[in-house]
Amino acid sequence: MNVALFGASGRTGKELMLQSLIKGYQVKALVRRLDSIDLTDQKLSLVEGDVRDAAAVEKAMEGADVVLVALGARSSKEAGVHSEGTHQIVEAMKKNKINRIIVVSSAGIFGAKDSSFFFGNVIRPLFLRKIFNDKLKQLEVLEKSALEWVLVRPSALIDGQKTGKYHITEDKPAGKNIACADVAEFMLGQLNGSKYLRKMPIISY
Repeated sequence: MNVALFGASGRTGKELMLQSLIKGYQVKALVRRLDSIDLTDQKLSLVEGDVRDAAAVEKAMEGADVVLVALGARSSKEAGVHSEGTHQIVEAMKKNKINRIIVVSSAGIFGAKDSSFFFGNVIRPLFLRKIFNDKLKQLEVLEKSALEWVLVRPSALIDGQKTGKYHITEDKPAGKNIACADVAEFMLGQLNGSKYLRKMPIISY
């Protein structure tokens, strides 16, 4: 399988890259800087560029069968990268006739409705409003497309070994956190099958 990966330098993105390679997939990853990836593998190729640049996205998409998206904004100043980047990815997928896209977002994108009271009513509106509003716009981009998409919504991300043991829910997280390695495993499991197509599963311990 040939995988196009966006957001490879982030914590979840690096796990997606590593686990994809272990599975024997060919991975082409778009990164802002080539030196942000210290892994070398014959099955891995890197494309340097911005996910909001159509030409860079199309270059990373060449030959892909499926798309994995783990975009992240390092601050509110980068709000827009989720929706604008995903828009470019979706357009490139249409041109290349690629149908399956698995995207990581957050369990708290809808605020207090699907997260803790403190996060939904204090942290999100005061400190993460722009980023989470952009995540909602990212979802809109997917919903307006005719693609086979899955929006994976992890609870608070932590470092740790892959366990393969986690809960998948629809409305609220079953637990407070989840390791990036387990998020990556679940995302890769959605490259085939239809159980969660055009859905927004929440993953947590």
